[in-house]
Amino acid sequence: MEGRFLNGICQAAFMVCLVLIFNSAGMAQNTNQSDRGQYSLGQQYEAIGDFDQALKIYLALLEKYPRNFTYFDAARKCYVSLKKYDELIQLIETRIELEPHNFQYQIRLGETYLQKEDKEKAFSIWNQMINKNNKNASVYRMVANTLIQNRLFDDGIEIYQNGRNTIGKQGLFSLELAQLHAYRFNYDKATGEYMRYLRSNPRQLSYVKARIVSFKGNNETYEQVTSTLKRWISSESENQDYQRLMISFLLSYENYNDAFSAVKKLEQLQNKSKEKGKTGSELFKFSQIVLAENQYNLAEKALNRILEEYSNYPDKARIEYELARTLYLQGKYKPALTAYDRVAMNYPKSIWAIEAILTSGDIYLDVLFLPDSAVHNFKKVLDNYAKYQNRIHTFIRLGDVEIARGNLSEAETFYLQAVNTPSGKNQRVKEKNNSKIEGQLKLAELAFYQGDFKKTRKHIENILKRPVSSSNAFVNDALELSIRLDNNEQNASEALKLYAEAILFKKQNKLDEASQNFSNVADSYPQAKIAPQARFQHSNLIRKTGDFLSAIMGFQALISKYPDNSLCDLALFEIGTIYENDLKDTSKAIENYETILVNYPMSMLVENVRKKIRSLEGNP
Repeated sequence: MEGRFLNGICQAAFMVCLVLIFNSAGMAQNTNQSDRGQYSLGQQYEAIGDFDQALKIYLALLEKYPRNFTYFDAARKCYVSLKKYDELIQLIETRIELEPHNFQYQIRLGETYLQKEDKEKAFSIWNQMINKNNKNASVYRMVANTLIQNRLFDDGIEIYQNGRNTIGKQGLFSLELAQLHAYRFNYDKATGEYMRYLRSNPRQLSYVKARIVSFKGNNETYEQVTSTLKRWISSESENQDYQRLMISFLLSYENYNDAFSAVKKLEQLQNKSKEKGKTGSELFKFSQIVLAENQYNLAEKALNRILEEYSNYPDKARIEYELARTLYLQGKYKPALTAYDRVAMNYPKSIWAIEAILTSGDIYLDVLFLPDSAVHNFKKVLDNYAKYQNRIHTFIRLGDVEIARGNLSEAETFYLQAVNTPSGKNQRVKEKNNSKIEGQLKLAELAFYQGDFKKTRKHIENILKRPVSSSNAFVNDALELSIRLDNNEQNASEALKLYAEAILFKKQNKLDEASQNFSNVADSYPQAKIAPQARFQHSNLIRKTGDFLSAIMGFQALISKYPDNSLCDLALFEIGTIYENDLKDTSKAIENYETILVNYPMSMLVENVRKKIRSLEGNP
């Protein structure tokens, strides 16, 4: 009985304790909620500019929680806004007495004297702080950051440099100093600091490369950066990352020749260090960069150097293929065909052999207009490479050949075969969809050439109902064809039929007939939505005959008659290229390019136009 009584007392006492604990927690929670509400109220007063009322609230909270830095900092900001610096100094000094080892208060004390325009006193406080902690990098960083926030950049730089020298680590604060020097446009010093940072952090090469490339400026900037890079490369000649930085910067200024020399030096360093798997790789990367920039001669030199000096390069077929491509892109079609044949012959089992055969077929069909030779290449892929994953594309090209020959029903058969042929098991989903969509688009275009617009729409609908991104090139072409029908089918169907027939003539290399049709559309149906496109096509065909002045007049007529048409910027660009490449009249070329910048500032051609103008004016 007594035991049960004692147990009952213990249980009751335990319950009372629980109640007291929960009540205390609830009171603390309510108190915290009340304090948070007060802090929020203070922020509201501060937001409307009533700093006096906000300060009263923050000081009351700080009195309750003297070690709460958030409340202190809120009060400090109000004092600064009210310019009550002496009262703020008293507050900070009481905080320092309470927490003498909290550097934040000493930093704020110095900053307050700085805001009070007593720079000498501010530096006295900070120097004393630094002298007591002269091996602590964080102290230097805190002082320097405060100076920078108050726009005392030179003083901040000096603090960082003193800290580096005192601590004795030459890479210390390199990133901070680099960013400061760059902000001050001292790109030589900034580059030096980034080099120090990279020396200590070699994995940050991409970051450093991006930062140095961002130093886009005038010739003085170029000289500052390159001279600094050369100095570092000279002092640490075995460092490959320094050479990579130099290459990247030279390419950003389009100094391709010096970049090529730097790439060759990098390859020599790699050979010397015997890095496996990297022999010739830098040369190949360089060749692809300059190829994209139309620097065909340098690309060719880089690729030839790989073949001549790096016999162990793992993918020679790719190198041979890219060499052929440089010839192709320069318009040297017959040498390119010979080079592609060499790839197919020497590396028959590689993917590059297939690409070479297909590209040769493209040249025969699209450039030299030798459809019989093109057929030989396309069928060679089907016959000899049964496992080629993108056979569907080959059917499409065979359809294109039949259009060129004038066999439209045979072309339709090949396009249908492309649409209905099962995709390869290992073919990626994107490739499968692209091939099918391209085949469907070809069927739509074929119906369009024949003037069967109803059938054209049916094929377009088949494309648009597929779950494919609207950024897909074939989908965009289908949408463009659909818009062309929408704009012209009802009110200008005859003009549209003439235009469609002209496109077919063009594909069959019947350029006179095509030119006549385009001219008829532009002259006989000037109000038709298709008329500006017909004028543009007609002018381009005239240009191919060598009658450059008539071509220019045609493009100018388009701009004059349809000033708001989306083709106007492109017409001006074509005029500019005729003056630049055909008539060799640089001033006229620049004049037309500049007109694009003035009249069509949102044109997608703007960046390319600026680049052309700089090149023609002899600027980097």
